[in-house]
Amino acid sequence: MSPTMDNWMSDLGADTLAVLCEQRIGRRALAAARIRVSTPAGARTHALALSDCVLWWIALDRWRTRLGPVLAWRPLDGLVIHTTARRRGGHRLELSSPATGELLTGIVHGPGAERLVGQLTADQFARVAATCPAPPEQP
Repeated sequence: MSPTMDNWMSDLGADTLAVLCEQRIGRRALAAARIRVSTPAGARTHALALSDCVLWWIALDRWRTRLGPVLAWRPLDGLVIHTTARRRGGHRLELSSPATGELLTGIVHGPGAERLVGQLTADQFARVAATCPAPPEQP
Protein backbone atom coordinates (compact mmCIF):
# COMPACT_ATOMS: atom_id res chain seq x y z
CA MET A 1 0.00 0.00 0.00
CA SER A 2 1.49 3.33 -0.97
CA PRO A 3 1.56 6.13 1.59
CA THR A 4 -1.17 8.71 1.39
CA MET A 5 -2.09 11.73 3.45
CA ASP A 6 -5.07 9.82 4.91
CA ASN A 7 -3.23 6.86 6.41
CA TRP A 8 -0.53 8.75 8.29
CA MET A 9 0.24 7.29 11.73
CA SER A 10 2.21 8.74 14.61
CA ASP A 11 4.82 5.95 14.29
CA LEU A 12 5.38 6.73 10.63
CA GLY A 13 8.68 5.43 9.27
CA ALA A 14 11.38 7.74 7.94
CA ASP A 15 11.02 6.57 4.34
CA THR A 16 7.24 7.03 4.38
CA LEU A 17 7.56 10.52 5.84
CA ALA A 18 10.11 11.39 3.15
CA VAL A 19 7.73 10.17 0.42
CA LEU A 20 4.86 12.22 1.84
CA CYS A 21 7.11 15.28 2.00
CA GLU A 22 8.18 14.70 -1.60
CA GLN A 23 4.53 14.67 -2.64
CA ARG A 24 3.96 17.98 -0.83
CA ILE A 25 7.06 19.85 -2.06
CA GLY A 26 7.31 18.32 -5.53
CA ARG A 27 11.01 17.47 -5.13
CA ARG A 28 13.03 14.50 -3.94
CA ALA A 29 13.50 14.52 -0.16
CA LEU A 30 16.94 13.34 0.92
CA ALA A 31 15.80 13.07 4.54
CA ALA A 32 12.77 13.98 6.64
CA ALA A 33 11.87 13.96 10.33
CA ARG A 34 9.54 15.58 12.81
CA ILE A 35 10.64 18.67 14.72
CA ARG A 36 9.03 19.94 17.92
CA VAL A 37 9.21 23.74 18.31
CA SER A 38 7.98 26.12 20.99
CA THR A 39 5.74 28.95 19.87
CA PRO A 40 3.83 31.66 21.76
CA ALA A 41 0.71 29.52 21.20
CA GLY A 42 2.39 26.41 22.65
CA ALA A 43 4.53 23.56 21.38
CA ARG A 44 3.97 22.45 17.79
CA THR A 45 5.27 19.53 15.76
CA HIS A 46 6.15 20.04 12.09
CA ALA A 47 7.83 17.97 9.43
CA LEU A 48 11.29 19.10 8.37
CA ALA A 49 12.44 17.86 4.95
CA LEU A 50 15.75 18.27 3.17
CA SER A 51 15.92 18.36 -0.62
CA ASP A 52 18.83 19.40 -2.81
CA CYS A 53 20.02 22.71 -1.34
CA VAL A 54 16.69 23.54 0.35
CA LEU A 55 15.26 22.89 3.82
CA TRP A 56 11.46 22.76 4.07
CA TRP A 57 9.13 23.27 7.07
CA ILE A 58 5.81 21.52 6.53
CA ALA A 59 2.84 21.81 8.87
CA LEU A 60 1.32 18.79 10.54
CA ASP A 61 -2.28 18.91 11.65
CA ARG A 62 -3.05 19.10 15.34
CA TRP A 63 -3.13 15.31 15.77
CA ARG A 64 -0.12 14.79 13.45
CA THR A 65 -2.19 12.63 11.12
CA ARG A 66 -1.83 14.70 7.93
CA LEU A 67 0.69 16.95 6.25
CA GLY A 68 -0.46 20.52 5.92
CA PRO A 69 0.90 23.35 3.80
CA VAL A 70 4.54 24.30 3.39
CA LEU A 71 5.20 26.86 6.13
CA ALA A 72 8.60 27.99 4.91
CA TRP A 73 11.62 26.96 2.93
CA ARG A 74 15.16 28.21 3.12
CA PRO A 75 18.18 27.58 0.91
CA LEU A 76 20.99 25.81 2.75
CA ASP A 77 23.52 28.34 1.47
CA GLY A 78 24.25 30.64 4.39
CA LEU A 79 22.34 28.52 6.92
CA VAL A 80 24.34 27.74 10.07
CA ILE A 81 23.51 24.46 11.78
CA HIS A 82 24.22 23.40 15.36
CA THR A 83 23.04 20.09 16.81
CA THR A 84 23.30 18.45 20.21
CA ALA A 85 22.32 14.86 20.89
CA ARG A 86 19.86 14.47 23.77
CA ARG A 87 19.93 11.68 26.35
CA ARG A 88 16.21 11.11 25.92
CA GLY A 89 16.64 10.65 22.19
CA GLY A 90 16.50 13.00 19.28
CA HIS A 91 18.64 16.06 18.69
CA ARG A 92 18.34 19.68 19.69
CA LEU A 93 18.64 21.56 16.41
CA GLU A 94 19.49 25.23 15.98
CA LEU A 95 19.29 26.71 12.50
CA SER A 96 20.29 30.31 11.98
CA SER A 97 20.62 32.55 8.99
CA PRO A 98 23.02 35.40 9.76
CA ALA A 99 21.99 37.19 6.57
CA THR A 100 18.33 37.42 7.59
CA GLY A 101 18.64 37.20 11.38
CA GLU A 102 16.33 34.18 11.57
CA LEU A 103 16.75 31.53 14.25
CA LEU A 104 14.83 28.27 14.57
CA THR A 105 15.34 25.92 17.48
CA GLY A 106 13.60 22.66 18.16
CA ILE A 107 13.92 18.98 18.92
CA VAL A 108 14.24 16.69 15.90
CA HIS A 109 12.89 13.28 16.85
CA GLY A 110 11.44 10.03 15.62
CA PRO A 111 12.34 7.95 12.61
CA GLY A 112 14.59 9.87 10.26
CA ALA A 113 16.03 12.23 12.89
CA GLU A 114 19.55 10.76 12.75
CA ARG A 115 19.59 10.82 8.96
CA LEU A 116 18.29 14.40 8.72
CA VAL A 117 20.80 15.71 11.26
CA GLY A 118 23.61 13.79 9.56
CA GLN A 119 22.69 15.16 6.12
CA LEU A 120 22.48 18.75 7.43
CA THR A 121 25.84 18.44 9.18
CA ALA A 122 27.53 16.82 6.17
CA ASP A 123 26.17 19.55 3.90
CA GLN A 124 27.54 22.27 6.18
CA PHE A 125 30.97 20.62 6.24
CA ALA A 126 30.94 20.30 2.44
CA ARG A 127 30.13 24.00 2.04
CA VAL A 128 32.95 24.99 4.42
CA ALA A 129 35.42 22.67 2.66
CA ALA A 130 34.48 24.15 -0.73
CA THR A 131 35.36 27.66 0.45
CA CYS A 132 38.59 26.79 2.29
CA PRO A 133 41.86 27.10 0.41
CA ALA A 134 43.91 23.97 -0.08
CA PRO A 135 46.62 23.43 2.55
CA PRO A 136 50.17 24.27 1.46
CA GLU A 137 52.35 21.45 0.19
CA GLN A 138 54.57 19.93 2.86
CA PRO A 139 58.24 19.34 2.00
